[in-house]
Amino acid sequence: MRFWELLKLALEGVRRTPLRTTLTSLGVAIATGALVAMVAFAEGIERQARLPFDELDLLSRIEVSADRDKKDADPLDDAALERIRAIPGVALAYPEMSKGIELVAGEKKSAAYASAIPREAASLPFVKRLVKHGSFFSEGTAAEALLGSEVARNLGFDPPESAVGGEVQAVSAGLVPTFPVGFRWERTTTTLRIVGLIEGAGWYGPAASRAALLPTDVMRALPGVSAEGALAALRRDETAEPTGGYGTIVVRAKGAAEVEAIEKSLGEMGWKTYSMTSRLESMRTYFIVMDVILGAIGTVALVIAGLGIVNTLLMSVLERYREIGTWKALGASDGDVRVLFLVEAGLVGLLGGIGGIALGRVTAWAIGLGVSAYARSKGATQEVVVFAFPLWLVAGACAFAIAASVVSGVYPASRAAKVDPIRALRGE
Repeated sequence: MRFWELLKLALEGVRRTPLRTTLTSLGVAIATGALVAMVAFAEGIERQARLPFDELDLLSRIEVSADRDKKDADPLDDAALERIRAIPGVALAYPEMSKGIELVAGEKKSAAYASAIPREAASLPFVKRLVKHGSFFSEGTAAEALLGSEVARNLGFDPPESAVGGEVQAVSAGLVPTFPVGFRWERTTTTLRIVGLIEGAGWYGPAASRAALLPTDVMRALPGVSAEGALAALRRDETAEPTGGYGTIVVRAKGAAEVEAIEKSLGEMGWKTYSMTSRLESMRTYFIVMDVILGAIGTVALVIAGLGIVNTLLMSVLERYREIGTWKALGASDGDVRVLFLVEAGLVGLLGGIGGIALGRVTAWAIGLGVSAYARSKGATQEVVVFAFPLWLVAGACAFAIAASVVSGVYPASRAAKVDPIRALRGE
């Protein structure tokens, strides 16, 4: 028999007992929906965990520090910075500088956590996502700042976007390295032009709205910023001039694939490194295990649904005993009969798979609404992604439901193929 003829007969067989077929397909749909929802939950949690890494390209970020266990270790100074920038695959390298400062605009004041970032970082993807209003720093040496929305609002700018183009005074105090005395306490006030507003996560965490970004050259001039590097230099050589050196240098690789090679080169130069890549690998292992466990639970439900398919097709074989005998008497082979029942099982699986995907999406949507509402009641401002449905999950779930149904139909199909046409026509 031709395949389209077998398909037509299979469709007629499925329609013959609509209630039984519907209930069997519903069992497959519930099992598939459970499988899809469980795996989608694991995918959603993984994406939520990866969000800060992706938003600020943390997978391409490497932190470099001097090896304090070695007295003769090379210092992290401007010369080291140039050597690091020359490593293949390095897109940007700059000293990590941060400190708490006070910002003043008229009669308004606001504390802010200030961090430095070079003007050359304008081309990096995470910077484009970080700056929500206004623009990034200009070229040259202008004293500029990027403020978080909460800081701008505290300074009297309402809406916060109105701060762009305005000015603010940065008050900073701390130790300043000198020679030959060592250090002195200093307090300065710097006028900064606000060029934009920042929003996002990353090393700022959820407090990006309370942060401020300054160009590296402007940040370097603030009191207390260079003290850590100067102290590190003194620890290596007590006779050294305590004006140079950095505690940490941040390296931005051109891509996550270059991180391992760059870390190897930095290690050969005698410096310690830290990157998020290794941490993400351990996270990925955890999520793989989570996917397997949840997928296994969903598969058990699908196996139980497969027993329903076995029962349905066995009943169909008994009810169509004489019909099967007639087919075989008219020339249908054992293989034709076997394929016919396997196609029927596949159709049940297809209907159940499609229904299960829809059921899983609806369930995920309802749970997502509840979780988002609860998160907002607790003060969360960002959307919480609980479930994720990548294309491979949707297609894979439907294919898996069909495959499981076909496997469940193997025994009934074999029973049908073994029907003796003479005994069937006699009604024995």
